[in-house]
Amino acid sequence: GGGISGFSRVHILSFERLSQKILIETGLPNLPRLSEIARQMILRRLLQANHDQLQVFSKVSQSAGFIGKLSNMIQECRQYQKTAEQLNDKANDIIAENNTVRLPLAKKLCDLSIIYQAYIQATDGIFIDNEASLDIAATQCSASTFLHDCTVFIDGFSGYTPQQYHLLSKLFQVSRNTFITLCLDPRTKNFIDLDQTGDMAQVSVMDYFHSTIAFYQRLKLLAKDEDSNILPSIQLPLENAKVMPRFAESDALTAIEANLFKQYTASSGVLTSLHALPAEGVVVVEADTC
Repeated sequence: GGGISGFSRVHILSFERLSQKILIETGLPNLPRLSEIARQMILRRLLQANHDQLQVFSKVSQSAGFIGKLSNMIQECRQYQKTAEQLNDKANDIIAENNTVRLPLAKKLCDLSIIYQAYIQATDGIFIDNEASLDIAATQCSASTFLHDCTVFIDGFSGYTPQQYHLLSKLFQVSRNTFITLCLDPRTKNFIDLDQTGDMAQVSVMDYFHSTIAFYQRLKLLAKDEDSNILPSIQLPLENAKVMPRFAESDALTAIEANLFKQYTASSGVLTSLHALPAEGVVVVEADTC
């Protein structure tokens, strides 16, 4: 027939694997990759080396699980593009408040700033971790031949870190098209208001899709900042579809999804209409709890 019998040159990648592919292609940098275990070993050594400067961490550095939590904090600082200097400045701001309740937080931020700065100095130019890969890959997107004029499909996200947003902005610049799928209900008033006004203040924080709607708005602003042409959105189900494709063979599932989060009373008739539907596709499972 006239269908596609096969395809090639398709790459299915996470952000981390995408950054690795970009670095391999562009040849920068050729450094040993730092595993999570290696990162924790480095952090343990830095805690020992800076023991006398630490106000809080020195007392808990030997506690079970502390190194893992410290490693996660360092990762989050990198992912959200926060520097050791910013942490130290925030600590000084808290100290200047003369608020004894917040003083322990200031001490922790000071300690984290010391270890964070020491970690950067100990690894920069010697090792590379996932966070450094994303930063460097963003600067090398324009030099990547496999990204040039490509079509990008992004699925399975309801938000990015600032580091990922930065890489995505570079993909907007070099790709032919970028398609991003989001789990939203385009029929809700919140989504319609946002699409028309662009004002997130109109969206209630209690909306089931609030975080994804905020993500959608952030993507549109990012595309505008990069002077990208924003194509009309494709909404599923299509306008001429009566029900969601996945519910096409089950009226019961269609009715359950439509009424699951609605507030109604016994006199509303909703329960009666649901009971009248055939139960094909609906299975109630009960399991013993321990």
